[in-house]
Amino acid sequence: MLGYATPAFDYITSRLFVAKIKENINDSYFDALQERDEKGKKFEDGMGGTSATQTKKQVALAMRNTRSKVETVGGNRNNRHAKIVVLRSRETETDNSIQNMLKNFGSRVDEPFIQFQDTPVFNIKDNGFVFDSDVNYHAGAYLGSWEDIFINPFDPKNKKTNGGRGMLTTFFLAYANTLRYLIHLTPYSMYDRIRTNAKYKYKRDTSVEKAKFIARNNLDLSSVLPAPVDEKTGHTIEEATKEAIEIANSRINDVQNALNSNKIHATFDSVAVGGSQAIYKFTLPRDPDLPNDWKDVQKKMAGFLKVAGEPIISSSAGMLTVSIANQRVGATEPINIPVDFAEMVKKRDKGMKTLISGIAGVDALGEVIYVELGDANPHMAIFGQSGSGKTVTIMNILFSMMNSVTPEDVKVLFADGKGNSFEFMRSDGDAEHPNPFVMAQPADGSEDIEYTRALVRYVEMLVRKRIALLKERKVSKLAEFNKKFPDEKMEEILFVFDEFSAVTDRDNELKGDDYTKYNVTDRIEYITKMARSTGVRLMLANQTARKEKLPGKIMANVTGRISLSVSERIEAEIALPDSNIPADLIAQPGEFYSIMHGVNNPEHGNSPFLTDDQMYDLNDALTKLFGVHKYVATREEIIAMAEEDINDIGVDSGTYESPTEEEMPASDISMDDLVALCRKYPEWAIENEENEKITGLDVFNKGVPAMTIKNKKIFKITLNSLKGKVAQDEEKQEAEASKKQRHSGNALSTVNGTDGDFATLPEEKVKEKMLV
Repeated sequence: MLGYATPAFDYITSRLFVAKIKENINDSYFDALQERDEKGKKFEDGMGGTSATQTKKQVALAMRNTRSKVETVGGNRNNRHAKIVVLRSRETETDNSIQNMLKNFGSRVDEPFIQFQDTPVFNIKDNGFVFDSDVNYHAGAYLGSWEDIFINPFDPKNKKTNGGRGMLTTFFLAYANTLRYLIHLTPYSMYDRIRTNAKYKYKRDTSVEKAKFIARNNLDLSSVLPAPVDEKTGHTIEEATKEAIEIANSRINDVQNALNSNKIHATFDSVAVGGSQAIYKFTLPRDPDLPNDWKDVQKKMAGFLKVAGEPIISSSAGMLTVSIANQRVGATEPINIPVDFAEMVKKRDKGMKTLISGIAGVDALGEVIYVELGDANPHMAIFGQSGSGKTVTIMNILFSMMNSVTPEDVKVLFADGKGNSFEFMRSDGDAEHPNPFVMAQPADGSEDIEYTRALVRYVEMLVRKRIALLKERKVSKLAEFNKKFPDEKMEEILFVFDEFSAVTDRDNELKGDDYTKYNVTDRIEYITKMARSTGVRLMLANQTARKEKLPGKIMANVTGRISLSVSERIEAEIALPDSNIPADLIAQPGEFYSIMHGVNNPEHGNSPFLTDDQMYDLNDALTKLFGVHKYVATREEIIAMAEEDINDIGVDSGTYESPTEEEMPASDISMDDLVALCRKYPEWAIENEENEKITGLDVFNKGVPAMTIKNKKIFKITLNSLKGKVAQDEEKQEAEASKKQRHSGNALSTVNGTDGDFATLPEEKVKEKMLV
């Protein structure tokens, strides 16, 4: 019952809030309540005073009826909820006076883990003006540890000459921390701390229960790769993390004050460190006047905190995240925590949603950030200017994937438009460090444009041939094919195309038939639209995210996005659309933001740094395990295959109409507009029904549960009707094509016995068509 945030403590706090409300009234209101006018004269027979005095009386009466409640909730919610209700009166003029009286009251309430909005909101249900606060509160997290409390005041690093607080300040700080510890030492806080520790130490991996694939552990990575150290300081991960946490904790008040100076009264929630950043989280008040654009706040905070570069601020679900360079006051550079590739891969879940499942890096809490390419996200794009760590991030994704699957599951193709960043992945001829997952010779777009274009066309031909095969075998996806015909199993293919705009920019060099056959823009567009069911995935990468370098008809179908540092704000907006993440402010190589799981679930992390020698060692270890694998096709075979006529494949070479980048659904699109878009582009809607660009929309995930369920049903009904129409159209086209091939004197028999009437296709025929 006793101690911080216990029921008794919360009750006392709620009564103090009521007292503070009454304290907010000046003496003239109490005089009016005692039936005295402005001069202190008593009303006669209850009558008297001006109308203003009578209004003050009514306001004072309303204040006396103030209700307040504070409640600390544990379990899965873990929050501290507080509410103040000032009942309304029966007169509009009095209500206006009450509102004016309460204006800015919320910002004057100073109570840990309670943050009211500045001005109350009228609530009909509560019949009054409401201040409401809901702040995350983990009782156990504020116990700290004895090592943090008992600081040695005589330690040299605590001297003011060394940038410390000084001996006396450190001593009194330790004394204050001890008192704070004892105040927070309640039965529930002890339970919460034990529960939290057990959750992390004895966490059960439940991913296998719903997984489509089980992750292998091909390599003993700790024996292949040494533990990383920071190149500049020589710090190990443990040493750098300890110092980084100390610095980040020492600046909590600075960051809080910087926000307050910008009239953002948020409640501190937590701080985490990763890479060279400290990530502070705050609970925002329920205030409609909070800014939508944080640009000005970021600039002002940079000056206030005196840090290198502007902070990156984002808000989501009532939480404000502030990422700043984690450096001591007066230091020229932030401290950097290296990321261990081996430890990162060890943390991955055993169950995998897709075969192409890699890890880009870890967030500030050490949680892995997955890159999964499958039905939900068939293709992705990575952006990062020179020196941002883009190529190393790509290789982190690839090597972490290769540790989890076999070369029989996944093959990888490489192309680089500006050189040959992937030359070390060659597995032919005199290659010193072959990789068994590589499918064909990596392409160098700057030196061998012929082969680069042929490789892109080769991928397109693979997609077309697989579509024809799936249609012939009457299955809809590669996974179904492999399950139904295990003896003919086909691997998934990941095509990594770095600096692809350097090759698409040269399409105008082609003329006539060569343009039709080899222009890369059209080839990639076809792959992004049609490859989902075939198991062929694209990973496009580019230094720039400028719109003129990114063909809209390609990027409209590439939903997975990761961005490292880019040069301008306009590039950040294109790289991570609808996310409002200023990727141009990223300063640390290897630091990135990911919206692979939708703009409503952004992830912020850092990639491990892998040297060339370490990547050679990984190649050697994989080859030792799986042996040397010959290319599926040589350079000469790929160039020859590119000359094949598409019509010889036996499948329609056309593609479907899809929305432009401007037409692609925004996260807040209405259900009516989404249905209209699907009807306008039916084949696109059918092809992308499982894509996170659609499944992650607000209409399916936000709002009242009954409405989201209804919207999902509407979408399913819409798609079923579109599938039936598409199936009928295809049947009609096949019948017309067959009719043209027959002699004009022969009769044509149709599926329902009436030539040209496709309004009532048999159900089994529609289902057959809907498979593909």
